[in-house]
Amino acid sequence: MDDQLTSILWLAYDIFKSAAFFTFVYGSKAITWSSDIINSTINDDGWLTKLALVCLILLASLQALKMVLRGLMFWVRFALNLLLVFGSIALMAWLWSRGLDGAGEDIGIIAQFWTKQYRQYESQAKDGKAMYDALQGARDAIVNERQRAERLHGGTRFW
Repeated sequence: MDDQLTSILWLAYDIFKSAAFFTFVYGSKAITWSSDIINSTINDDGWLTKLALVCLILLASLQALKMVLRGLMFWVRFALNLLLVFGSIALMAWLWSRGLDGAGEDIGIIAQFWTKQYRQYESQAKDGKAMYDALQGARDAIVNERQRAERLHGGTRFW
């Protein structure tokens, strides 16, 4: 089991290393190419070429962002598909090892535990709400008493 995990980690490392190398090599080539174009265009006096250069830079940056987004979405989709496959395998293995009756008992135990936890948190929330309402009522009573005293004494504030 340990050898399999090690080989999987080495495979992932090699994939990452080759992807980083690919990105670096072709990214540096693209930067060199675009910097040559930019240098030749900067020396030109025409406003149209400068406008075209700005549009080209904008387009290239949007394409780069699009590529990053597509790469990110690929890995997210890949991870979710992997999770779905391994989750299905784990579910089937659990059902195979426990059987339908054992799985039903396990689900009942888990449901009972989480129902108990839910009721406990619900009672804590109700207690907190009751405490909040009591404190809010006390605050409202103090504010009302202060406002009544101010009205009786002609707007003088009593702290």
